[in-house]
Amino acid sequence: MWIQSITVRMIMPLSVLVITVFAFVLLLPFYVLSIALNNTNDNYVYGQESDKLPHSFDYSESYSEHQKNSDVQFVDMPLNITILEHKSNRPNNNNINNSNTTESSNLTSEPFNITTSSRQEGFRKGFCGINSTTSGYSGYILEYSLPQSCEMPLGIAVDSEDKEVWYVSTKRGILGMYDITENKFEQHTIPQWYVRENPRGFSQVWDVKIDNEIEGESDEIWFTDTAQNAIWRFKKSTEQFEVYTIPAQSESFGTTYPITINIVTNKSTDDGNDDGERDENEEGKSIYFIGTFVPSLWYAEIDKLKNGTANGIREIKLPIEYGFKNIDPFYVTSGSFDFDEDRNSAWISMLSYSRKGQIVEYDLDSKTFNIFGLPDDLSSPLGIVVMGDNNLNDNNQGDNTELWITNPGTSIFYNYGLSEQEKKKNDNQNNQANQREGSGQNASYDINIERYTTLTASPRIFGMPFYDIGNNNGNETGDGDLRNGYYTLPSWIKRASDGSIWFNQQQGNKISRFDPSEQELVEYWIPSQNNEWGNCEEDVRSDVRDPIGEYQNRMKNCGIANVLNFALMESDERKEDEEDDMKDAVGEVWFTEWSTNKIGRIDVAMGLPFDVEIQESDRDLTVKRGESEKIKMVVVMDPEYENDEDDKQTSITNLSEYDDLITMRAAGTFTSTGYLGNSSGYFDVPLVPFDKDENDNDDNKIEQEVSFVLTPSKNTIPGEYTLMLGAENESVSISKAVKIRVI
Repeated sequence: MWIQSITVRMIMPLSVLVITVFAFVLLLPFYVLSIALNNTNDNYVYGQESDKLPHSFDYSESYSEHQKNSDVQFVDMPLNITILEHKSNRPNNNNINNSNTTESSNLTSEPFNITTSSRQEGFRKGFCGINSTTSGYSGYILEYSLPQSCEMPLGIAVDSEDKEVWYVSTKRGILGMYDITENKFEQHTIPQWYVRENPRGFSQVWDVKIDNEIEGESDEIWFTDTAQNAIWRFKKSTEQFEVYTIPAQSESFGTTYPITINIVTNKSTDDGNDDGERDENEEGKSIYFIGTFVPSLWYAEIDKLKNGTANGIREIKLPIEYGFKNIDPFYVTSGSFDFDEDRNSAWISMLSYSRKGQIVEYDLDSKTFNIFGLPDDLSSPLGIVVMGDNNLNDNNQGDNTELWITNPGTSIFYNYGLSEQEKKKNDNQNNQANQREGSGQNASYDINIERYTTLTASPRIFGMPFYDIGNNNGNETGDGDLRNGYYTLPSWIKRASDGSIWFNQQQGNKISRFDPSEQELVEYWIPSQNNEWGNCEEDVRSDVRDPIGEYQNRMKNCGIANVLNFALMESDERKEDEEDDMKDAVGEVWFTEWSTNKIGRIDVAMGLPFDVEIQESDRDLTVKRGESEKIKMVVVMDPEYENDEDDKQTSITNLSEYDDLITMRAAGTFTSTGYLGNSSGYFDVPLVPFDKDENDNDDNKIEQEVSFVLTPSKNTIPGEYTLMLGAENESVSISKAVKIRVI
């Protein structure tokens, strides 16, 4: 029997910081639908009609080996497509509207007809990109309009060796591939995609993985399918699809809502090995995945899967009854998971949105769980990555486990450090810890949690320029200002081989890189926006609504592109050339724009136009409530990257004298949105001109000294906070972390 018993261990942090989490949705998978509902001002929700999901699957076999032997008890129409031929020159444009396209043999050639009913028209504006604009220039990002209309791309993966980008169209049911070298698209119709029959239907594909380590065979593409409750595999060698149905379903939603998959190489344990070391002989591969609406970890040996069935898929129930004892199971969901290859375990985020969060470790060797609690202000963990032994934060020394986690419903991401000594100590106090969790008490362990925040939301989301002169210090906004209560929603998170972490800001319209060693956050602004997904402060609306409840005359440049997923392309050549400096290990980042019908890439190899330097003595401060502290900074600008309007995208208009300015930005973990709250802070130089003296040569750096004055309010709760101080131009923002101890 693969799983013979389950032992549950539990840890809670020593101190619990209670902060009200800004939230208006219960489940992240339905987050974008909630936004759409707010925008339409009626009972219609954008997307698939969810009174009854169109496809569900019955149990076809006895799949839960674990449940029988566990020490823990559990409650138990074809789419016609027109392919257009286009040509483009990839390096010369900021926004690539056309591209070469190769038509797969199973694509048809009849046009796709969308009716013009009011709701369908509203759907097209919200999801098909017809209402999107490019509001500004980016020196780092190229965007590619997809060959079909209304593809709604979501999951994406990159094959660094073959220079291919793979994505899935959630509306049309297409597996698309962009050939970076040839600059052309190739598309394959997924043979069974029933939501095509619904003019407003789609099936979310949150994860795409490429298995390119198949000896003697071509790559395989794996992806999730929420509407059909399934996992798909595409074999490049034969261009054939296989589908594997998940042998469970949510009673409330009709699907497990598969959201994260990982492919793992199986390794056997040699029982005859006296030293207990693992036998490194490979024994095939397994696929592991989780679904949001059924709290289980699923797995299957790939060579035992059978097309069109659930054969070979097994279930490991997650022990939610310990940490979520007093919460209706309807509200308890799985977030995502990552594999710890060094320890042969899976780390899983679990949450009851805005109520309670937990991190669960499943040990594949001992087949046991460890359960780790989270403080109240981190109640919604989603994205999670495990750092390797070579990439541990300097603050976590020794034989430690280090996780980086995002917390949707906020602008917060955080480091979760756990020592092996504490884990071993917990083994001996398993029952005691479980009892404490049930009674709401904390176990006597001081798990190291370090919180960070993105910068506050860009004014561009609300239809204002990035420099936002009226809000030049990042905190002097009015009580009713939308930005104060707007969170950027860090969502999915990935690690790079250089030790940095990357995550998307779904509501912040950015993709971010955080370097733990330098405590530096770089945020790349996505140029495209869809104003159906924004509240614009300068929006002039009439008193008359259209048939779907939308006000007329919405402001053109505002909102977000819905960058829901991304993939890292590592640069092997750069790592070989710069062994002493691994900071440029990621050469490109590719991403999807769900509501603008585009994919895009970030050229990470380009140098940054400026840097922000903070004195080491000012990086860790103790400040008394009600008293002020001045933090000295220097903005160092590189004249080689000075904006040249002649190089800008020709569609950009209304360039002004401020486009070469750098605006100073501040954010902090005092609130869940990054807003400083009742505390105050201001820059003595809020706007920095990017000017170069004509007598200076290109080797001379331009420096501007800036000071930030922070005054914690007298009612600030004493404790540890992180202040992010930095600068932003129209393409990128750079900020550094400052540790603040308020007493």
